[in-house]
Amino acid sequence: MKFQTKPEMAFEMIQQATEANMPYRWVTGDCVYGDYDTLRLWLEAQHKNYVLCVSGKEYLQMGTQKLCVSELVKTLEEKNWFLASCGDGAKCDRVYDWLFIDLGVSVEVGWKCWLFVRKSRSDGELLAHVCFVPKDTGVLKLVEVVGMRWSVECCFAETKLEVGLDHYEVQSCAGWYRHVTFACLVHALLTYLSCVSLDGESFVGHRSSSCSLAVF
Repeated sequence: MKFQTKPEMAFEMIQQATEANMPYRWVTGDCVYGDYDTLRLWLEAQHKNYVLCVSGKEYLQMGTQKLCVSELVKTLEEKNWFLASCGDGAKCDRVYDWLFIDLGVSVEVGWKCWLFVRKSRSDGELLAHVCFVPKDTGVLKLVEVVGMRWSVECCFAETKLEVGLDHYEVQSCAGWYRHVTFACLVHALLTYLSCVSLDGESFVGHRSSSCSLAVF
């Protein structure tokens, strides 16, 4: 088995899912995956929508120039920001300021490539995303997609805590795969049971976030 980085493994899994005709429309992830431009270019070729975070060191094509993200965000104007929530967090509603910038790159008719920036209202921290979406996609839809990452992270945290997702000692890929698959199935069952009523009372053996399972 050859060594693969996380984005390379994710790319291979997405390719396999696509070849198996698994239906999905959106791909989202942090900068570990967003900085892997091979994945972004492949998704564009497959006409798959994505909203991927990019780090400050990544370079993006903007018009005829290739600019560093860290330098690009320094030029953002204070106007045209809008306020929106990307969903409930651990303690409160996750409200941020958002800004879209047309990257002005050549893409297929009917599609658009944007730089999508999130700004924290508490400390002004900026987080940049690259988006490839149909031209008629609303901005609030992209905010929603960004927020779905929180649900996935909560799902991983709960699966580790509740059903031992990371408590494995195996020496083969098959053994690891079986353990992870079984843990995810058990977590899905417990999440379902926590959402239904048993004799008028909720099942109390498991507490889940509002959306642990996200399907795009």
